[in-house]
Amino acid sequence: MHKDISSCKKYPHNADIAQTLLSYFNTTNKEEGDSSSTISTWRFNQDVTRQLLADYVIIKQEPFRKVKQLAFKRLLSSMHPLWNNISRHMVAKDVVKIFNCEKVTLKNNLCNLKSRIALTTDIWNFIQNISYLYLTGHYIDKRWVLHKRILSFVPISSYRGREIRKVVEKCIHDWGIEKQVSYIAIDNANANDVAIVCLRESLADRSDLILNGKCFHMRCTAHIMNLIVKDDLSESRDCISQICNSVKYVRSSLARAEAFQRCVKEERITYKGGLCLNVVTRWNSTFLMLDDA
Repeated sequence: MHKDISSCKKYPHNADIAQTLLSYFNTTNKEEGDSSSTISTWRFNQDVTRQLLADYVIIKQEPFRKVKQLAFKRLLSSMHPLWNNISRHMVAKDVVKIFNCEKVTLKNNLCNLKSRIALTTDIWNFIQNISYLYLTGHYIDKRWVLHKRILSFVPISSYRGREIRKVVEKCIHDWGIEKQVSYIAIDNANANDVAIVCLRESLADRSDLILNGKCFHMRCTAHIMNLIVKDDLSESRDCISQICNSVKYVRSSLARAEAFQRCVKEERITYKGGLCLNVVTRWNSTFLMLDDA
C-alpha cells in the first residue's frame, strides 16, 4: 500500500522521517527504474519499513516482543497511519532473512580472499547450564584492512577434545575455508590440545597448512599470562580470599551496601568508585579489586 507524503499533513513529523530515509528510498526507486524520485513523490512502503525495523532490532539488540508493546505500536502508527503492525514471529523471520543474506555475502568474500584466515575460539558457560562454542575469523582484505567476523556461535554438549574438534571442523567446512586457515588460537586446556591435533590431521589432507601444520596451534598469550599471575598471587591467596569475601559481603544486599557507604562517609574517604569483584579467568580484575580495596 502506498501513499503520497503530501497527503500526510495531519502528521507533520512524517516529513522529517521521510527526509531522513529519502536517500534509501531514492536508491530503491532508481533500482526500479524511477529516476525522478523526490520528496513530493515519496510513497510509504511497508516492506522497506519492516526491513528498517529488523535492522533496528539487530543493531539495538532489542527483543522480538518489543513490537507487541502498545507504546511502540503507537510510535510506529504515528509515524505513518498506513503502517500495519506485525507480530514478533514476523520480525524474527525478517531478522533471519537479513542474517542469511549477510552470511552469503560474507561466505563469498571469504572464498575470494587472497589472504589466509586466522581463527580464535573459546567456550562460554551460561547460567542456564548451557555451554556455547564461538569461532571468530580474522583476515586482511586486499586493501590491507583487518577484519574480525564471528563465524559460529553454537551450543556444545561436551568439553571433550573430539567434540570440540567436530564442532570447529563443521564450521570450517560450512564456510568453505579449509584451504585458507592459517592457524587457530585457543586456550591451553588438555581437551583443546586433543582437539587441535585431531583437527590438524583432518585438515592436512584437504588443505595446504603452513609449514605442514607446525604453526597451526597458537596458544593464547592472555591465558598464559593469567596462569603466570595466578601462580604468583598464590603466595597471597589467603589475604586475597579475605578481601574477596569482604567485597562479596558488602555487595550481597542493598542494606549492606548502604551501611558500607555510611562508613565511607564517617571515615571521610574521598574515593568515589565502587567495589570491584575479581573474576578468576582475568588477572587484571584481581588487580582492580585489590586497588579498590
